[in-house]
Amino acid sequence: MQPVDAPALHRYDQQLQRNSATLRGRAGELRRLAELPRWESMAARLYADLVHTEARLLAGCADRLLDAAEILRRHTDTALRREAELAAVARAAAEAAEGAASAVGEAARSAVRRAGGLLP
Repeated sequence: MQPVDAPALHRYDQQLQRNSATLRGRAGELRRLAELPRWESMAARLYADLVHTEARLLAGCADRLLDAAEILRRHTDTALRREAELAAVARAAAEAAEGAASAVGEAARSAVRRAGGLLP
C-alpha cells in the first residue's frame, strides 16, 4: 500500500463531500416526492395531459384536412356542373348549326331548282 500525500487526501475529501451533498439533495427530493399524494399518478397525469394535447393538435389537423377536402369537393362539383352546362350549350349549338346547315342546303337546292326553271 502506497502512502497518500496530503493534497490527494484533500481532493478525495472534497469529492466525497460534493458527492454526499448531491446524494443528500436527491434523498430530500425523493422524500418530498414520497410525501406527495400519489406522485406516480401525478407523472401519469402529466403524461396523459401531454397525450391529450397531442391528440387535440392531431384533431385540429384532421379538421383542417376535412375542411380542405370539403372545399375541394365543392370546386369539383362546380367544375362538373360547369362542364355539364358547357356540354349542353355545345349540343344546342351543334343542333342549331345542323338546323342552319339544313336550311342553307334547302335554300341552295331551291335556288338551283328556280335557276333550273329559268334555263331553256
